[in-house]
Amino acid sequence: MIRVRPPTVLLAAALCLFVMASANASIMGEELSNNEEMLTRGGAGDGSSRLLQRRRKQIHQRRLQDIELNGHSQTLCRSIIAVGGMRILHEAQDLAPLDDDDEYTNIDSNGDVLLSYNEIQDEIVETDEEFVCEIDDETTVPIQGTEEQMSELRALLNRGYFVSYEDTLNVAPIGNAVGESSLVGKLEAGASTEVVSLSPGPIKVIKSNANNNGRRLQGRSKYEGVKKALVIRVTDRKGKQPNEKAPFLSDKFFGTYGDKVTLASGYKACTFGKITFTNNYGNAIDTKKLTAPGVLDVTINGALDALTQSQMRGEVISAASSKLGVELSETFDHVLIVIEKCYRSGGESCSWAAYAYVNHWLSVYQQQNYKFPGVTMHEVGHNLNLAHSGGKDGRTYTDHTCIMGNPLWQDDVGAMCFNPVKNYQVAKAGNSWYESRHIVSFNSGTTIRKSWRGKLIGVAEYNNNPHNHAISVKLETGKESDWFFGFNRATGANADVVMGGDQVTIYQVYAGDGFSYSHSNLKANINQGQRVKITDWRGSGYALFIKVHEINTHSSPGYADVEITFDGEAIPNPTPSPTPNPTPNPTSNPTPNPTPNPT
Repeated sequence: MIRVRPPTVLLAAALCLFVMASANASIMGEELSNNEEMLTRGGAGDGSSRLLQRRRKQIHQRRLQDIELNGHSQTLCRSIIAVGGMRILHEAQDLAPLDDDDEYTNIDSNGDVLLSYNEIQDEIVETDEEFVCEIDDETTVPIQGTEEQMSELRALLNRGYFVSYEDTLNVAPIGNAVGESSLVGKLEAGASTEVVSLSPGPIKVIKSNANNNGRRLQGRSKYEGVKKALVIRVTDRKGKQPNEKAPFLSDKFFGTYGDKVTLASGYKACTFGKITFTNNYGNAIDTKKLTAPGVLDVTINGALDALTQSQMRGEVISAASSKLGVELSETFDHVLIVIEKCYRSGGESCSWAAYAYVNHWLSVYQQQNYKFPGVTMHEVGHNLNLAHSGGKDGRTYTDHTCIMGNPLWQDDVGAMCFNPVKNYQVAKAGNSWYESRHIVSFNSGTTIRKSWRGKLIGVAEYNNNPHNHAISVKLETGKESDWFFGFNRATGANADVVMGGDQVTIYQVYAGDGFSYSHSNLKANINQGQRVKITDWRGSGYALFIKVHEINTHSSPGYADVEITFDGEAIPNPTPSPTPNPTPNPTSNPTPNPTPNPT
């Protein structure tokens, strides 16, 4: 049950904090600036670690005093962060690809694969993100709300109206943590024990400002460059730790000792070297404190079976920052935490294999799941602001054509990239893996007699494209939920794809026109000679067709020759019921001639 303080109490507490903030802002700002300067000069020694702890304490205090009065609530969160997870799979159906002729594929009498524009366009997609409140760059606490509020927040996220790690919301702390002393005190004690709730009523998004988010997003919103990644191997006070030692983790994430199938190799292959994950940090830290290249061992004071996920993250980040003498968020582009196991502390679910903060730098892995490059690539994809992709059955993890669907759960298999929806998002972001000139947008409008025909290549052969063929085609709908298709070439970086290999695959994005974080769904995968028919396209009463004329995997590069036509096959009018023949007027019996009376 969510407890909400009366408006008068919230307002009084907010005014009290506002007065305190006004009185202390200049002094605290000056002291913080001085500390930042000293920290810069101090390097990574023990003195800088103590100074770092003092700085973090002041940041906590300043964040709680930097409130915004809005009605009767307080904006305590610097930002709201979405959390995308990968659940542990138990059913064989979760891992098995859907057959081409399964129950989710409807074939008409002409052999066309039937899809309904109206049915899908009006579909409500329920996604599964959770959310946390960011107090500062390295401290987050969980967010609670009613079912309606959480559903609304997920919809806002997937429609692009709310951006994870940029925008914030009005929240009200639960319990007695309205004032500065209680919340800051618990954070200073090293345990993130608080939970905040969404303010009553509809969600109101407070958009970000450049000063607050300019530094943090610089470098992370771009889909290219050298990314400094740190893996943190965690041991708790009871000695619980991952089975493998730091050198194994270094090899599995970076290929340090010769592993060929890793997080680093997967992204290098899919992006053609546009993203490189490195464990070379230059002079940013004292590398002698690392246990293996790119891997830091830390021991936390708490026990994993007694800590919530929020508490665990807080202790791990604090221990790592103190050991290295740096702020993790300012030093590394990605931080990957590996723990022995998740326990159901505080009633939390442990059904996840891994999870990551969306549009952020943090991800967490339990048990052996960090060994699977498909899982680590999936979670870092969330860091890169990419959403999940579901399958034809509507479930979240059954798009086996994309690493943001259900990835490969093997140590030595990981050659799988992203679907056309994600490729479109990346290409349109600029400074990315693919150039936007290799994206085609087809806008039929609602007037018939429009068409397009061209060759598509797979992303795995993007570096062999002398004729500038497209890698993704977008079908404009005039709404937010556009359609996309591409050629899912099963070779090179995408050789291990387990569904739709060397076929044309068709998708729809939930919202956002494909430009931003949004859930996508696989709708069809078709072979040479097949045709997809989308009925009542854009409510026009006419069908749109996607025909695969040829798939050639012997040429270099391989290609699919595809044609789109919106040319006038109307939805047939229903046959009217036959009109019965009119009932004739009844014929009167003839009047007989009178019989004469006998003489």
